[in-house]
Amino acid sequence: MIHTSTSIARYLTELDRADREPTLVTEARVAHIKGKIATVKAQMRQLKQIGQQMSKAPDGQISLTDPDARSMATGGRGTGMVG
Repeated sequence: MIHTSTSIARYLTELDRADREPTLVTEARVAHIKGKIATVKAQMRQLKQIGQQMSKAPDGQISLTDPDARSMATGGRGTGMVG
């Protein structure tokens, strides 16, 4: 999540720069950056929803592809598999 916040901060800084010096950043670049910000915000909302689902799950696990799948320990140290 830190990387996402850093990316948004960088995009917002670039938009601020575009506001101060419009000749430095093209309209196409501003539109591109705004699109990136919208994408990142949508991803953050999705991850927040997944986090809420995980917190409600009795074992703190969810599978996005198979609701019955859970992580299971195997014979190796700290290894496991989903099944």
